[in-house]
Amino acid sequence: MCHRSIYLSGALLCGALCLSPASLRAQKIETLQLCNTGRTAKALPPDACLATELVSPINSEGGGPIVDGNWDIAVPYPYGSYNSAPPDPCIEDFGYLPVPVSAVSSAAWLNPDDGKSQWIEPAGGPSNLPGWYVYVTAFAVPPAFDGSGDYTLNVSGKFLVDDSPDTIYVSSHSAGLSTCGTIGTFSGTSLWAAWTPFQGSATVGGSSIGFLYFVVHNTGPDLNPTGLRVEFTSTYFTPIY
Repeated sequence: MCHRSIYLSGALLCGALCLSPASLRAQKIETLQLCNTGRTAKALPPDACLATELVSPINSEGGGPIVDGNWDIAVPYPYGSYNSAPPDPCIEDFGYLPVPVSAVSSAAWLNPDDGKSQWIEPAGGPSNLPGWYVYVTAFAVPPAFDGSGDYTLNVSGKFLVDDSPDTIYVSSHSAGLSTCGTIGTFSGTSLWAAWTPFQGSATVGGSSIGFLYFVVHNTGPDLNPTGLRVEFTSTYFTPIY
């Protein structure tokens, strides 16, 4: 068994297994590399996210040094003013840092004790600036195979967000080649008190590093809480011939 690894903001990203050509031509290649928010760093394949635990302890309300093991946040934040156009992480040149796992910043936030995820948020807790926030998690795409070598990443799950979601993007990068697509685009409704399901797919290049982004809007004009909580229910690749 062999693997590839990269570091994203200091967190180890474990690569795809060196699968056989027959396996790569399978119609469905399950992946466990997209981890829920608020968990410890993923392990080597094949366990990956299965080997993680909820981050504990977490920061008190307002943030601190305790961070998510798999998710980062674009810096500096927020991006633009609250009434500006949303950023596109596929073309914007962001830096990223690990994002804090903190006690909830609002009594209105749904915080189910399901043992699967926790809220992540920028430092500042209830006193975050209005504007745009971009969260990202990374994953490895299986090796290229005969044919085009590209895959479709299929993702489903649910999220909570304060104040509102905009777009979920997926990109991949390898040897100067890149792809970018969207998993879903959402309305400006505030969605912190109930789960919102999502499901979609996007093309990613074989033997590449992929990134999944959540673009979140914190409305203004005043300081107010913002955060994100994500739980995946299905993540797999299908080859494109």
